[in-house]
Formats: sequence, C-alpha cells, structure tokens
Amino acid sequence: MRSLDLSAHTKRPREVVATVLLDRLSGYAGLVILALLSLLFGWQLIQDKSVLFSVLIITAILIAILLVLFNSFLYAKINQLLHSPDAGKIRDMIKNLHQELHYFRHRKGVIVNNLILSFFIQVIAPLTFYIIALSLGIKVNIIYFFIFLPIIGAITLLPISIAGLGLRDAATIFFFAKAGVSKDLAFAMSLINFSFILICGALGGLIYVLTVRHRRIQHHQAP
Repeated sequence: MRSLDLSAHTKRPREVVATVLLDRLSGYAGLVILALLSLLFGWQLIQDKSVLFSVLIITAILIAILLVLFNSFLYAKINQLLHSPDAGKIRDMIKNLHQELHYFRHRKGVIVNNLILSFFIQVIAPLTFYIIALSLGIKVNIIYFFIFLPIIGAITLLPISIAGLGLRDAATIFFFAKAGVSKDLAFAMSLINFSFILICGALGGLIYVLTVRHRRIQHHQAP
C-alpha cells in the first residue's frame, strides 16, 4: 500500500519500490543480526539444534538475497535464466529494481544508519513479548525472547497467512515449549502481542491517511 500510494504521488515507481524493498530488507537484516547475537550469548542456555538450524536458515536466506541483489555476477546468471520470451516483463522489472538498489551501494552511510535503526526496532518485539509474559505470570530468562522472536518474526514473513496469523501462534507455541512455557500461555502471549500490533498499526494507518493530504499540500507550497 505504501508503494502504491507513493508511486501514484511521485510518479517514480521504480525508486519507490526500491526504497520500500530496501526498508524491508534492512528490517530483516536487523532481525537476523539480533538472532545471531542472542544465540551467541545464550547458546549455553538453549543448546537446541532445531533453534540453531532455524537461525542458520534465516541467515542463509538473508545472505542469498543480498548476493542476488548486490552481486553483479549472480544477478547476471539469474538474468540469463529468464531467457523465455514470456519472462520479458519479469526480466525488465528485476533489471530496473537491481539498478535502483545498486545506487545504494555507494551510499554506505545510509545503509549503516538504516541497519542500526532497524536493529533497535527489532529489539522492541522481544521486550514487548517479555513484558506480556511477565503480565501472564510467565517467568523465563529474557534471552529466550531475544533468540526466539527473530525466528518467529522471520517465519511470519512467509506469504501463506494474513498478517502471520496462525504461523505466529504455532511458532510461538513450538519455540517457547523449549523454555517450559505451556501451549495455552504461549498462545495467549502470541494473541495479546498481535492485538498490540493491530492497535498500533490501525492508529498509524489513521494518522497516515488523515495527514497525507496536508503534508502534500505543504510540499507543493514550499519554495
């Protein structure tokens, strides 16, 4: 929705899609960095191969995406695979997006600042979950939240459910069972957290919709 709105306003869809994609990618990168750091400091507490395997998977996915987007050699190889005449539009779309993203390779300051900000944003989710857990009388080491939540967050990115519903709940139950949390309490944590996401998202959406026209009027009136 953000891409559609900004594209219609700026008339520069390629740049808008590239920036929104980079924004999502930096968020995913922050999520992976948080998971790796948490696993590093909390491995003695976890020592679970399925958790290690999950972190390695989301890390490998991030590396693969970065290589495809920012490595010219791999990009050229993938472009060659799209040799079918029916893939013309797809090939052009990928080419345009790749060109726009390559612009950021020379803006390292922007990338670094974005990654730092994304990392701190990703820290909020485990802290929120931890506070919810305390309110439900769940007392487990906070490191579990910093390890499990990035994995759960990556799972909910899969485009097979609406807003991660079902996926988030099942993943929360599965991983927090390793910390001794019952299914009922883990499910309650997940639903309460989703209600907070829904409320904050609705408020943010209303603010965006109600103020977007005013912001654009100011933009056009600026000297």
